[in-house]
Amino acid sequence: MNESKILLFIVEGPSDEASLAPALEKIITNSTIKFKVMHADITSDYDSTVKNIEERIKKIGVKRFLQENPQFTAKDICGIVHIVDLDGAFVSSDIIFEGDTEDAQYYDDKIICKDRTLFLKSHDNKRNNILHLSNISQIKIPTGIIVPYSIYYMSCNLDHVLHNKRNSTKSEKIEDSITFADQYDDAELFEKFFNGEEIKISGTYKKTWEYVQIGLNSLKRGSNFWLCIDNHKSK
Repeated sequence: MNESKILLFIVEGPSDEASLAPALEKIITNSTIKFKVMHADITSDYDSTVKNIEERIKKIGVKRFLQENPQFTAKDICGIVHIVDLDGAFVSSDIIFEGDTEDAQYYDDKIICKDRTLFLKSHDNKRNNILHLSNISQIKIPTGIIVPYSIYYMSCNLDHVLHNKRNSTKSEKIEDSITFADQYDDAELFEKFFNGEEIKISGTYKKTWEYVQIGLNSLKRGSNFWLCIDNHKSK
């Protein structure tokens, strides 16, 4: 390809891309920004384990992106950025309760789910997979190429960080993502938002991951995405 190398963002849903892509394309100009929307949380998937999570990112994330975009090859990819919702991944199971709800509901000090047994299984998967991924710095993609890998979090989820709303409906997610993109498509405002005192989890990459493993921190509002911006923005 004749363009700059691709920095591939792997995200859970379309609202991630809609909210983040407009500003990131202005901030990161030395790489071509592309998104692979998974339409699922690969870290909490029942089929994902610490042993296979890297391979699943390779096959379900990167390989499918390349299949959907045949104009690119694995050699065009210079790095993988993975963005995840924490969904209280590191809180104690003691504050996870069963209730009359279709989708899990997140609060300051508890999580309410429909089926506690199933939720705990995905909760454990998510915690273990995220711990593994936060401790690797490169990943293998198709044809055996190895590229830099980093993972950043939105806590307790994207809507919580961007809109201070934990339990948004699908229609709210769509509407709010458009609003955020319109309001923060300016690179300076976008960077300032993620460095704001209500959002920014300060420290090194390692320290920001240690922070969310403590107590109820993975339910609290915050993100280490400012590190991604700092690491990749064009100087």
